This record gives sequence, C-alpha cells and structure tokens, in this order.
Amino acid sequence: MTKNQILEGYLNTVYMGDQQYGVEAAAQHYYGIPASKLNLQQAAMLAGVVQRPGATDPVNNPEAAKSRRNTVIQRMLEQKMVTPEEAASAKASPLGLNVTRSDQSCASSKYAYFCYYVQDWLMQQPSLGKTPKERLQRLRSGGLTIQTSLDPKKMAIIDKQIKAKVPVGNEADVQASAIMVQPGTGLVQAMGQNTTYSNVGGPGKTSVNYAAPSGAASAGFPVGSSIKMFAIVEALKQGRPIDSTIDVPRMTGRTKGGSPAAVFTKDLFNDDCGLGREPWVVGNEAQAPPGPMKLYDATGQSINTAFAELVGELGACNVRKTMTSMGLTQPDGDPIRPTPSNIVLGSDSSTPLDLANAYATVAAGGKYCEPRPVVSIKEANGKTLPISTAECKQVISPDVAAGTAQILTASLQHEKGSAKNAKLADGRAAIGKTGTVNNAIATWFVGSTPQLTTAVFVGRANDQKPLRDLRLGDKFYSGFIYGGTLAAPMWKSIMDQALKGVPKVAFDKPPSSMSNGEQVTVPSVVGMTAEEARAKLSDAGLVPSGPTTGTITGTSPGSGSQVAKGSTVRLQTGSSPVRDTTPAQPEPPRAAVVAAKPSPRPSPKPSASKSTSSPSPKPSTSSKPAPAPSTAPGRARARRPSPSRARARGRTSPSRASRACPPARRTSARPAPGVRRARASQRAHRVDTDPKRHAYAHRSGHIGSISTPGVRRARPGPARPVGEGRVSPRGRA
Repeated sequence: MTKNQILEGYLNTVYMGDQQYGVEAAAQHYYGIPASKLNLQQAAMLAGVVQRPGATDPVNNPEAAKSRRNTVIQRMLEQKMVTPEEAASAKASPLGLNVTRSDQSCASSKYAYFCYYVQDWLMQQPSLGKTPKERLQRLRSGGLTIQTSLDPKKMAIIDKQIKAKVPVGNEADVQASAIMVQPGTGLVQAMGQNTTYSNVGGPGKTSVNYAAPSGAASAGFPVGSSIKMFAIVEALKQGRPIDSTIDVPRMTGRTKGGSPAAVFTKDLFNDDCGLGREPWVVGNEAQAPPGPMKLYDATGQSINTAFAELVGELGACNVRKTMTSMGLTQPDGDPIRPTPSNIVLGSDSSTPLDLANAYATVAAGGKYCEPRPVVSIKEANGKTLPISTAECKQVISPDVAAGTAQILTASLQHEKGSAKNAKLADGRAAIGKTGTVNNAIATWFVGSTPQLTTAVFVGRANDQKPLRDLRLGDKFYSGFIYGGTLAAPMWKSIMDQALKGVPKVAFDKPPSSMSNGEQVTVPSVVGMTAEEARAKLSDAGLVPSGPTTGTITGTSPGSGSQVAKGSTVRLQTGSSPVRDTTPAQPEPPRAAVVAAKPSPRPSPKPSASKSTSSPSPKPSTSSKPAPAPSTAPGRARARRPSPSRARARGRTSPSRASRACPPARRTSARPAPGVRRARASQRAHRVDTDPKRHAYAHRSGHIGSISTPGVRRARPGPARPVGEGRVSPRGRA
C-alpha cells in the first residue's frame, strides 16, 4: 500500500469534529458541498481540525478553528504551495459555515448510543465485507435494510425514569444507565443513560456508552454483589440443595475502617483463583451471627462472609468458569480476573449488558443467547444476509436455573431483603440482586421476569467519590447510597411500565428433590491423614475442603451429621482450627469449690474490654446429691477434665466459649485464708447451671472471660457501606 493510499484511507475515516467522520462527511456537514468543491480556506480548515477535533471544530469552537486554519495556510505559504496573495486573502476570509445535519451520523440520531452500538456490532459481520473498511462502505452505500431489536416505547420509559431520578448534568456528578434484554433470544430491546451524546464533553455530555460495549467509547463498572448469582448457580450445579446452609465464619479480624471482619486464608481458597500468603479480610453491612445460615437468607441480606465461605468451598475457579459460560466478562471481553475479591464480591468491572444477559440466561431456563441488537439484514433486492452470531445453548440445566431463580427471589421477598421495596406491581413474579461497591462508587440492581431482564446502574463514571449525602433533583439522600436505594426502585418503575398489559408468567419450579437433596451421613475421619480423610469423604458423596496435610482432628459438619449429598465438609487439623458444628451435649452439674468468706479487697481497675456481671449460679437440679470436692489441707482444687474428655462430652473449650458467651465481671473476692488459687495449668472451670450464662475462672482466680491471643473483641465501627459487595483491591468487603 502506497503513502497516498494510506492517507486516503485515513482521511475517509478520521474524526473531523461535531460527530463527523471522514473528510467527505465533514465537507457536507460544515459547508453543504462535496469535498471536491472545497476552496483553499475551506480545505485548510478541515485539514486543521484533524489534529484536535474536539477543541477546534468550527461549530463549537469557531475562534480556535479559524486560528488553526490560518496556521495551516501559513505552512502552505512557507512550502510555496500558495502565493502570498492567495494566503492573505484566505486568512482574511470568514469561516463561511453552512452547517447541514445529515442522518448518516449516529450522533444526530434520537438514539445515538444505541445507534453506535448497532454500528459497531455490524462492523463485526463478515456478510458485509472482508475488512472493516468494506463493511463500513457497504453499510453507508449498500442500500441495506437493517431491522434492529430497538423498542421505542421501552427506550422512552428508560429515558424518562433515569433522568427523573438522576437528572442530566446533576451537581453531584452521578451517572445512571439501564439496559433491557429479552430472555431466550439475547435481543437488546432498549438502553439509556442520563447524558447527551457528545464528543466535546462537559456536564451531562459524553460519547461513552455506559450500558453496552461500543468500540473504544465503552465503559465498565465494578459489579458488586450482583455477582453473587454465579455462586448460587455453581452451588446448585455441584448438588447443593436449595435449602442448604452456609457455615458463616466468626468475625476475628478488622477492616481498615475498624469494623468487624472475617479472615480467610489459602487453606480455604487454595485453587488457582485463590489466595497467597496474605489473608483476605471481609466485612458485612448486615448483622450475620456465626453459624449455619440458609443460602436463601444469605442471598436476601447479601452477606459477604457467607458467600466468601461458599465460594471457597465450591472452588473460586469453578465459580469463575460458570461466570464465563454465562457471558460475564470484562468490558474488553476478557474473563473476570481470577482473585477471590473479584469472584466473590464483584470488584472487577463489567457492563450492564453482560450482567443483564447473564440473569436473562437464568430466566430462560439456563439457555444462553449471545446479546445482539439486530434482527435481520436485507439487501436492496430483498435477499436476507446471514447474521454471524453463536446459536443459543444450554449452559446450565433447567432445574439449576429454576432453583437459582427461586433463591434470587430473596432480595425482593425476604423480610430483610436488600430490595424488598422493589417488588413488581400486581404480584408479578420477579428475581433479582442488588450490588453495592466499596464506598458506594457503583450501585446496581439486576432483575428479571420470564419475559424481560433489566439491569440498572447508578454510580460514578468520572471519579471515585462515594455516593453519600447527595441531592438529586428535588430529593436529598442522607448517608450512603446502596443498590436498594436508587437502582432497585428505578428498576421497579421501568419494569412496571414496560410490562403493563403483558400477561403475568411464573418461573418454572425446581423439582422437590432439589430442596433438601439426597441425605448422607458424614463419616468419622478423626485420626486419619488428610489424604485418607479426603478419600473417605469423597466415597461418601461429599466434597472435602480445608487442609491437605496433617492428621485430622475433626470436621465441620461433625461426624454423624446428616447433610445433602454433594455438600462440602471441612477438615480440621491441629494447625487449622474450624468451627465445630456438632451439637454440644449438656454437661452434668459439678460441685462448686467451697471457701470461707473472703476478706474485703479494693476492686481492681476495669479491663480494656467491656465486661458485664454474671449472676450467681443456680442450685443444681440433679436428683442426686453432688459429691463433695476432694481437697487437701490448705488447698482447694477444682478438677478439670482433659481436653479429649471435654470434646467427647461435647463441651466447648474455654477459648471458644469466651468468645461465644458474655464475659463475667471480675470480682474483688479473695480466697479464704489457707486456700490458694489454682495454678495456671490447673485453671478452675466453674459451671453455671443456667445454660444462658457461663463463668470461667481466670488464671488470677477472678471470675472473668478467657482471652484468646490475636482475637480482639468486636467494637462498634463507623457506619460504612460494607454490606453487599463492598470491595477493595485487597478484597475487603
């Protein structure tokens, strides 16, 4: 290819300002004449615009355009391409514009963002030509009839609802967008955002499509907790029942903001998408007590720590594969990056289109259809051209899709649901999930009926400022904005209007066998090596997790527990403690240590941690008299069972009990004369017969709580949006 050919191709496609591409289109637009009839000053103006089209186009910046034109004329004079007289005359002339609007440019379209999305999609169609240049030429002059999937009524609904709640050019600089996809076809029916299409920029103006990929001018945003849907799909694929529970971990750490958090390590996230040496700290917005929590409840309240536990057990890479199979990628088409924070909490970016189409896959019974904005392409003679797009395919089973849909009703139907204020009118069946990213820079609601899926984004496109204490239109929003604050109500308004008059359709119900699943008994693997234990659990139809080396000291759930086939059982070794979920057996009453009345003593200073007083133990209710304690002269001992016996009776260890039970207030009592305190190795274990209260003897002899090294007491932290989908580069939720 010669230099002239390269220059010709460049001038026919380069941006020339004011939404015009190519010198011919620019000549028609600015002067109303073909490029072949331009005079010196007109041609010089167009040549000058190319360097900085956004700053020197003559419509929006006439003075800059004239200055740039004269610079080009001066260079032509210096190179003796024009005479001094011609140069002087051209410089002195006005711009002489005759602006003509042409329907050939998407920028002049009422649906500019959708138009450019269609154009970019068509540029990938081989039936229009072998190269992008041939396709563009065929598109502009081939006499084609292109039927798009655009629904003007739905476009108008999105435009009205978005701009009513998040006005164009608002002072808070908050952006919003929405997109609609038809389940079972992948057809994109509508999209919109609270901006006006413009390459110049400014408040409320942009060429960036917030809803769908559109060439280089595309945007993506962190998706937050809307990504939790894929963990639900993977859990059901692996055989977990709909009514299964997640073992929510204890909050043993702190976020950077000081809020309580759970700490996850590579022991749980041990695949190629897992953790390295650094632990991962995850917090919650909603209260989530440790212990079993139903998957439905965890979804409705969007509990980060529960889903971190779930994804770790399922395998983070397995969940990521499910995302990819359902079409969720980064804006450039690459898979979501393989880190726990991205896979569990949605810290990586994607587009509203990808999210909407993934949820549409669930609504379509597990059938994935590649999203597209075109129904058909016909030549001038009526011949239909083939459309290059992958056929719809079943990526998850209909039963898994039905089970996922049932769980995804939780955000809308659960009494503590994160979008319980967004139920559709007239009891119309719907599923959905909120999403809120760290510091509320991006919020979401993605939801669907069997006929229509809509994703709504509200957040920051221009900076990373939190959505907090904002006035949008005539309404002030106090505190942080979450997915349920704006995005979910906008989704409801859009869907209610778009579906008005459309028959109500229910989602398919999953088979009853998916509710509880086939039950199996967790076998005992205590004393086995990790390899032996894993093999035995696998033979029982269970999924082992946790340590891969060492001697097994326990499991969670405990041996003898009835669980669904395919459930995950975490192994425990001495170096990797886990929560023991085996129900504890009641302990028989024990005799208290009797001592003479202590002499008065000043009360000690209060400890750093908060404490509460513990009531006196109630008398034993045993029908048999308690045996008298064995004592030696001058010494009173409280015998303590060995750890193995304590475990056999189901007793909780002091360190665990001290975290689970309220601490007792230290007393100022001294032992009676001649009675010495128990040594540290013989720490007294006093038992309160009231099951709601426990008291333990500290090594000092005072009654108080046992502290555990490295574990701090939870203190109230500042109210920050850590609930559903709060993420950071290190994965803090």
